[in-house]
Amino acid sequence: MQSLQLGQRVCRWRGIDKPQRLKTAVAEQRNIAKPAQWQDFAYPFVYGQFDASLMPLTDWRAASQQSFRSASVRQWSQDHVDRDDPGLISQIQHRLLPARGIMAQRDQILVTSGAQMACYLLAQVLMDSPTVVGVEDPGYPDARNNFALRSASVKPLAIDEHGLVPSRRLGQCDYVYVTPSHQCPTSVTMPLSRRQALLDLANTQGVAAMARTWAQGMVHPERLRDSALMEAIVAMFARKTPHHFACQIRALLSRPNATHTLQNIAGPVHLICGAQDTWSPVSQHQAMARELSQPVLQVIADAGHMAPMEKPEAVAQVLLAWLASEPLTPAAA
Repeated sequence: MQSLQLGQRVCRWRGIDKPQRLKTAVAEQRNIAKPAQWQDFAYPFVYGQFDASLMPLTDWRAASQQSFRSASVRQWSQDHVDRDDPGLISQIQHRLLPARGIMAQRDQILVTSGAQMACYLLAQVLMDSPTVVGVEDPGYPDARNNFALRSASVKPLAIDEHGLVPSRRLGQCDYVYVTPSHQCPTSVTMPLSRRQALLDLANTQGVAAMARTWAQGMVHPERLRDSALMEAIVAMFARKTPHHFACQIRALLSRPNATHTLQNIAGPVHLICGAQDTWSPVSQHQAMARELSQPVLQVIADAGHMAPMEKPEAVAQVLLAWLASEPLTPAAA
C-alpha cells in the first residue's frame, strides 16, 4: 500500500496522470465479493473457504513444532532454486495424485503458492493475445482474470447440473479451463460419462484446431481464403488422433540421415514439390536430387506443401506424364 501511495505521489509530482502509468486495468476485473463476517452466517455459501471447526489443530501444531527444529530449519531454509522440497513432492506424487487417478513423475510436479499463482504461470507460458481460452461460466474468477491478462479472447462456456457442457464451442478454443472434481462455484462433481465426452471432444476438436494452425503454413498464401480447400485439409487431419501426430513428430525428430540411401538408388526418381512449400522447400528437394543418379525434379507453381490438394490437375498431369514415359528396364538379376 505504501509503495502504491508513493507511486501516486511521484505521478502527481511529475504531472503524470495515474491511469497512464497502469498498463492493465486490474481494478476493472470481476472478483469474488463476500462480507467480512461470512463465518457468522448460519449457512455461509462461500466457495473455497475451510470450516475452522474441522481444522486438525493438534496435528498442525505438532508439525509446526517439528519444522522449527534446528535440523528441519537447515533443510527447508535452503534456496532450492530449480526444485521443490523433496519430501513434499514425494507425498504429492505417491499419496495425493494417485488418489485422484493421476500418475506423474517428480519433474512433472511444480508446487505453487496457491491456485492463483498456478493459473498465472500457465497464462505466462501458454498464452498470448490471440490465444482463445474457454472458461466455465460461472467459474473460478482468479483463473479467468489471470488468463485475461494475457489473452484477448477469454470465452465463457456454459455449465449445467453436471458441470461443463460439451459443445462445438470447445473446438474454437486453444485451451479450456475446467474443474471436474468440484466445479467452482457450484461444487458439482462431473460424472464419468461427461468427462469421457469432453475427452473425446478434445481429441477430435483438438486435432482440428491444431490442423487449422498448421495449415496456415502448408498452402500457398493466396489459398488461405479458399474455405473449401482449408476445410478439406482440416478434415483430413481430423481423421487421425493426437497419438498419431505425437508419433509422427517423434519420428521426424529422430529420423536418420538418408543421404546414403539416396546415393544407392540406381533408377530414376521423380521429385515433386510445391514452389511455395515452406515445410519441405524446393531447396531441400534440390539437395536430394544432387544425391540421386537419375533425378527428375518437377516444381508445381503457385502451390505449397499440400500441392496435390491445392493443384490437383497440375500434379495429376505430372504423374500421368511420368507413367507414360519410357518403361523402366528391370535391373539385372
